[in-house]
Amino acid sequence: MKYKIVILQIFLIWCNPLYAWENKLTHPAITDEAIGTSSIDNHLKTQLGLDNGVATDLYWDFPSDIEERIDKGKAEPGQTTRSVSEWLRVGSIIEDQDNRFFPPPWRPRHHFHDPIRNSGLDNHTDHPDRDAPGWSDWLPLGQSAIDWAISGTAAQEPFTNNEKWSAARVIFYDSLTSVAKSERESQLAEAFVKLGCVLHMIEDMGVPAHTRNDFLFGHYRSFYTLDWGNPVEGWVEGQIKDNGGQSPWAGAAPVVFDTLAEYFDADEYAGGYLGDGLLPPEDLWGLSECSNYQFLSLSTVFGCSGSLYQFPHPALGKTTPFLEPVPAGLKAYFDGSNYGVTHLARDSYTRYRGARYSLFGPSLDSTTTTDDINVFEDYADITLPRTIDYAAGLINYFFRGSIEVAIGCPQGCDPATNTATYAMIITNTSMNTDRQQVLKGGTFEFYWEDWSGDRTQATDLTVYT
Repeated sequence: MKYKIVILQIFLIWCNPLYAWENKLTHPAITDEAIGTSSIDNHLKTQLGLDNGVATDLYWDFPSDIEERIDKGKAEPGQTTRSVSEWLRVGSIIEDQDNRFFPPPWRPRHHFHDPIRNSGLDNHTDHPDRDAPGWSDWLPLGQSAIDWAISGTAAQEPFTNNEKWSAARVIFYDSLTSVAKSERESQLAEAFVKLGCVLHMIEDMGVPAHTRNDFLFGHYRSFYTLDWGNPVEGWVEGQIKDNGGQSPWAGAAPVVFDTLAEYFDADEYAGGYLGDGLLPPEDLWGLSECSNYQFLSLSTVFGCSGSLYQFPHPALGKTTPFLEPVPAGLKAYFDGSNYGVTHLARDSYTRYRGARYSLFGPSLDSTTTTDDINVFEDYADITLPRTIDYAAGLINYFFRGSIEVAIGCPQGCDPATNTATYAMIITNTSMNTDRQQVLKGGTFEFYWEDWSGDRTQATDLTVYT
């Protein structure tokens, strides 16, 4: 028993947190690309009157709990004035952080979503080699990323998400209606931080391991060699670092859905095969569905034959083994062109040759892996631009509401007071990217602003000419 306790303590001390894309470089780089792909800059200028758009500086003297998370994310906790873009990036950084001292942060446990089972992280009862280093009871459980983003509640610690979508919407409303200009500025900065946290969660759906329930071996890997972290995520981080902290991948166009949940999972993919060479339809599927169908993760290569936790695709029977010459010799791969991924997984060259000449049969061995630079490049070239487009679409969805207001002709005139009654014409111009939005069930509120910038709700509107 003492032996087990010692090993468990070492495991907890050195275990890498459940991060997906690296939160200090990769997430802010993806978020920055999404901002540029979205229409937020134009919205801020035309609807909110921020002439500098995403470059507008906002001051927020954030509370100590946010300061601590910013500090842990190495995002300059002493900087209280930042641009809109910078506040969004801060949110994408701190979503992985909480205020726990030990063990590492637990927030990322709620950043997983399996679109086939509609569930969050479960490495406890339904995972290959689920006994880990002997403590199946320790293995983490988590709420679905959709629940964490929308309802903001979880059955496991942390139990409450103060940066959920509706919290961002509420503080954004407050930033428009509060009296003091300074208070509105702080609330607007906070709204952008909360939105950045939600962007982090949708960005995690572009990581295969986070849509295939793969924490234990997708992140933990080798206890004995201290080989921590998800390999494809680490490689992407290196590319961004070498590119000066900027993403080498760019988005094409925002993805458009009519509900928040659909960006994560549109409930379109249930495990079926699309057909040879047919790719996930990004206008119909949520990001988790695309990632789950098209990619493998470290411990879910071709269903991990013999394990409890399997995924129907990518399927071994839809791939073709092939050899590729490289300077150091030959590498064997599984061609996943039927899924749009040439280097779907690296094969063991010995197993490849043995299977070709019927020496070992068709069974896979443990050397079949996704831990390979050619696999990294193919995966990243597909999932990074796609992830940017989904995040850009989510930004546009947040700011989809817009109206035009015009004053119509006078409806009546009182000669005694020299006043007239005018009609106010309000037109819904709401758009999510290029899709018209029908907003209903709300109310109109009018505010007037004095010379000092204070706003007051107008209940009886009088216009002087």
